[in-house]
Amino acid sequence: MINWLHTNSPEALLGTIGPLQIHWYGLLVALGIIAAYFLTQHLLRKYQVSGVNIDVLLLYVFLCGLIGGRLYYVIYAWPFYQDNLLDIFKVWQGGLALHGDLIGGAIGLALFSWRHKIKFLKLADLIVPGVALAQAIGRWGNYFNQELFGSPTMLPWGIPIKESLRPEQFLNSTHFHPVFFYESIANVLICLLLLGLHRKNARRLPEARYRSGFFLTLYVFIYSSVRFSLEFLRQDYSPYVGPFRWFQLMSLLAILLSGGVLIYWFFTRKNTK
Repeated sequence: MINWLHTNSPEALLGTIGPLQIHWYGLLVALGIIAAYFLTQHLLRKYQVSGVNIDVLLLYVFLCGLIGGRLYYVIYAWPFYQDNLLDIFKVWQGGLALHGDLIGGAIGLALFSWRHKIKFLKLADLIVPGVALAQAIGRWGNYFNQELFGSPTMLPWGIPIKESLRPEQFLNSTHFHPVFFYESIANVLICLLLLGLHRKNARRLPEARYRSGFFLTLYVFIYSSVRFSLEFLRQDYSPYVGPFRWFQLMSLLAILLSGGVLIYWFFTRKNTK
């Protein structure tokens, strides 16, 4: 049913160093994390936040995000993994659920905040631009794994997909929507929007700044809206809940929750540090 969930295509392998195999997916995820590191460091300096060890902070977020993303994906795609238990550990082949990454990363951030007595929402606001940037870069790993593509298309930017990785109903189609690319571009725009708002916010007096949690909530609302829309195109395996794909339903719930919070803040117009 989902034998095309993963790929070991030669295109996914960048090269080898002795016995070590370097995969495009892992490399691009690593580059995304590095970019997020420097961007978060920049924002911490801009807001003059002291007492935060960026190395330790991102270690918490990365490790918990990696574990959360993989566990979420394994549970989500259990029909595949129940007969391929060793594949659970093959993270380099793809298979990190974004919602699991975010939940795990949030848990890691909460642990760091609690341990170092720093406000969770304050740190989350400074991290989310880097999260969006990391997503934008890491999504290109899906291209080399030939995953996260959409329905067939004749548009000039459609990407070729190997026959063995196509859904059965589209075996006669060759080019598909590059959903990973659409999401990558959206994340770049989200990152730029958040940075632009941060730039204005940092210049304001503390009492006139956006309340803590604004940037996190805005990120969740916009990204979830993008993800909800793109799920209509995606052709990868997904369980359905009523008329919705699983991630689509989760995105819809996130849209309603974050959108409700933003509307409430807009009408109350209360600023808190």
